[in-house]
Amino acid sequence: MKYCPNCGKSLEENVTYCENCGKLLRSVNEHKGLSTTSIVLIIVGSVLGVLIIIGLIFGLLLFSAYNKSKSDRYYDYNYNDRYYEDDYFDDFFDYFDRDFDTSDRGQYNDVKAGETFNFDDYEITILDEAKVIKYKENGFNESVVKVPIKIKNLTDDRSISLSLEYSGPRDKDIYSFNTHYEDSIFNMGELKKDEEKEGYIYFSYDKDGIYEIEFDNFYEEIDVKINVAK
Repeated sequence: MKYCPNCGKSLEENVTYCENCGKLLRSVNEHKGLSTTSIVLIIVGSVLGVLIIIGLIFGLLLFSAYNKSKSDRYYDYNYNDRYYEDDYFDDFFDYFDRDFDTSDRGQYNDVKAGETFNFDDYEITILDEAKVIKYKENGFNESVVKVPIKIKNLTDDRSISLSLEYSGPRDKDIYSFNTHYEDSIFNMGELKKDEEKEGYIYFSYDKDGIYEIEFDNFYEEIDVKINVAK
């Protein structure tokens, strides 16, 4: 039982207006606070808001991880193809601790594919059998040049460590893909003295034409020119 606040007449609990004076009455739920529907909507809205925030954070993390994975393949554009991996840091710093005769710096040699040359105590042959293949892993869909190479170690046992850069027919950055292939020359482990191995060098494809593979150890630079055609 409730009473009209205007005329004081006793009323049923579920009426919405006073039959005596006509005054409109608020429901019990309204009188006490928010309705059940309003509370449910607030809860649902809050949950959706939290899920949206979590989704945005997760998306940013994925985007950051994707960009990092792409940057890894570009890292060896100026350095050894494997130097950024922890196992090769020692070789990297040992390489730069060597004593170079800088008085002869500036020795540049051009070599054609198929010719054998000596570089950094290696005997190297870049074969004129370049192919263009597709790399479709780790979110990439790239055309990649695959170049066969023979390399012989002329000094003490060591892992293969070469500083390479690549250039193509156009003024466009060419990036290494060596870390993505198990048969890359940089993934073949240690070379004993006088041991020879065959493998491949991988880099991004720009267009058909003449590409250069630059070997540079801060003492001598050798540029190998190869013809690439799909």
